Amino acid sequence: MKTIFKFLKKQWQNVLLLFFIVLLLIPQTRFKIQVFAQQLLAFSPSIEETSKEVNLSNWEIVDANGMVLRVEHINKPLVVNFWATWCPPCVAEMPSFQNVYNDYKDDVVFVFLSNEDVKTTKAFAEKHNYTLPFYTSTNSLPEAFNSDQLPTTYVLDAKDNLIINHTGSANWNSKKFRSTLDELLSKPE
Repeated sequence: MKTIFKFLKKQWQNVLLLFFIVLLLIPQTRFKIQVFAQQLLAFSPSIEETSKEVNLSNWEIVDANGMVLRVEHINKPLVVNFWATWCPPCVAEMPSFQNVYNDYKDDVVFVFLSNEDVKTTKAFAEKHNYTLPFYTSTNSLPEAFNSDQLPTTYVLDAKDNLIINHTGSANWNSKKFRSTLDELLSKPE
């Protein structure tokens, strides 16, 4: 018994590493570890140096209840996030989005787009107590929103100018992002 304790005392780092590797091999724990790591590594998104206008005409999205929303001429800042329930970086940034949404939902339009079926998205939202507005797109996306990576987030001002184009997980609840939203809200339409 003493030799086991002696071995563990000398090799504790290797034992811990082996335990961590075993946890990563198990799908149920691997996803949670990936989400946690993404949350630790998330930074504030960067602001675009030059903004370009995004053509939102004829773009329609459908919410979880089947209501169609036409996303043009809304005259409010717009946050569009492409995500999936199976994507660890996407899941990692959802708590920060929920915090921002709670504070800005009356002044900013939030659109969380997923290609997954409504049942999957609703189950995810209920499991995590999210009240975020989840949608699917009914037609082709605006050209400026072409990205093949998840998560990807776009932030537009009230005049549909692209302000942020961010791929990967981010801390959307940061002071920097909140001040960006405040600045967008203070601009005259």
